[in-house]
Amino acid sequence: MAFNETSGNGFRSGNEFGAGGLNPRHCRGEACVSWDKPFREPIELPDGNTLVSLRDAGAYITQLPQSEHDAEEWQTAMHCLIEAADYGGPVSFARLGIAQALHRHQEKVFDPTRKRSRWRKPGLG
Repeated sequence: MAFNETSGNGFRSGNEFGAGGLNPRHCRGEACVSWDKPFREPIELPDGNTLVSLRDAGAYITQLPQSEHDAEEWQTAMHCLIEAADYGGPVSFARLGIAQALHRHQEKVFDPTRKRSRWRKPGLG
């Protein structure tokens, strides 16, 4: 059965992502969404490369080792990525999920010098 043909249950058979990995456009009802949507700001990777679009992020995640791929943070990032690409969800959520997964091993340290005290008005000593 060819890719464009449907089986008796109404679903397309074959690999919907095609030979290149991720399909650039899916049409769900009236709205078409795309894996080519760019992030507002590129995501900097530890190796110096950047992720510019949802497609780049999807390709990066699929190339992760299985131990990384199975981590809860990467699973969440993949969920947000698929929501943004296939169902029109917020691209910013996908970006945040990937950034959190990339930096999950970094210790979160509070820097009190960056916090401004709101107990006193400025200039009253």
